[in-house]
Amino acid sequence: MRNRKSCLLSGGGAGCLLAAIILVGCSREGSSRIVKLVEEAGAGDLHAASVGSIVHWFEKHPALALKTDSLCVGVRTNALAKWPETTEGRVCNAASQVAGYIVWQRSVETNNDHQTFQGGSK
Repeated sequence: MRNRKSCLLSGGGAGCLLAAIILVGCSREGSSRIVKLVEEAGAGDLHAASVGSIVHWFEKHPALALKTDSLCVGVRTNALAKWPETTEGRVCNAASQVAGYIVWQRSVETNNDHQTFQGGSK
């Protein structure tokens, strides 16, 4: 195998660049019980799914969104900087969005004195 300097000197820079891209693109994430839970619940393979598509799926499964969000709390506090870009990070982000909306909706439904939505200023 050639080192980087010999790749560039011999004119094989494109080949070395291609090899580097392939090696970087082949990195695999570790397994996550959170991702596994959601996939086994019927979401399918989430490794290439966007946050928006996961949010859309969680909207149809609100109880699982709440459960997943609670599982993500501990993971989120100790997460690495790149975690939001991982499958687990995207799943937790989506679950948090849906769970937050569910909690907000419940608080609006229990607040029937209309103090939450007052127009104008006082």
